[in-house]
Amino acid sequence: MGKEAFYKGRTAREIVSIVQASGGHMELGDLEDHIQRGVDEVQPVHYTYHNDGSEKDGVTLYECPPNGQGLVALLALGILDAAQRLNIVPDPRTLEHNSPEYLQALIEALRLAFVDARKFVSDPQHLYNSKSDLDLEHVLSASYLGSRAKLIDPKRASADPEAGILATSDTVYFTVADKDGNACSLINSNCEHHHLLLLSKRPTLLLRFFLPLDSGFGSCIVPKECGFTNRNRGSCFSLGEEHSNLYAPRKRPLHTILPAMATRGKEPFMSFGVMGTCLEGSLR
Repeated sequence: MGKEAFYKGRTAREIVSIVQASGGHMELGDLEDHIQRGVDEVQPVHYTYHNDGSEKDGVTLYECPPNGQGLVALLALGILDAAQRLNIVPDPRTLEHNSPEYLQALIEALRLAFVDARKFVSDPQHLYNSKSDLDLEHVLSASYLGSRAKLIDPKRASADPEAGILATSDTVYFTVADKDGNACSLINSNCEHHHLLLLSKRPTLLLRFFLPLDSGFGSCIVPKECGFTNRNRGSCFSLGEEHSNLYAPRKRPLHTILPAMATRGKEPFMSFGVMGTCLEGSLR
């Protein structure tokens, strides 16, 4: 029953069977290793957005650490903070909401944040050459954020922007709070939006084409008589041989789901989240 049955029992065998039949290399030991790890207790990464330069009045945003992409929101806030201090962009509060100047500042900060996250975020338990490319203290430091902010041109979009993926039905988020101020921020997701080629010797299989996974069906691979689809988060790995997020057995990929909380000073301020891959970092 429960997790033991899912990761070690018949369900586990069916998961492995359908993956191997589809050309994959998953083994029962991979699923058993996952349950033996238990639940990782991690310290959230955070950044205090001063806005007016006063730490007392700043809003501190807490996000999931790598292998999650919570760093995107923190970097974007930090870059925007630095850009204001360096007089590259004005205080957003002085700009008309959603005006070209307002959006330019936010978009360019996010563009830089995503570039960094895609390069540096990976599973900290699987390091390339026994070292991590990511020093959180460094990338959230005033000097590093300032160096990134200097790349912003308030009059021009930076080169080669990448389009994000709009939110669909594959992710569920909710937050709850009680009268005493206790809160829970929770998110669950089935898939990553990439294209999948399903190959089958069965002529009746209709999904023999590149299928955009905007419908929330994960990998579209269903273990026999189990009633669910396998996730396809492995598509978030990199194939670059020197990339810190290079795929490897029993390694966790960069992940996009981000339950978050924020405090104002030391008091609870918000429990929040959003669905939609790149939107999860952008809509902060």
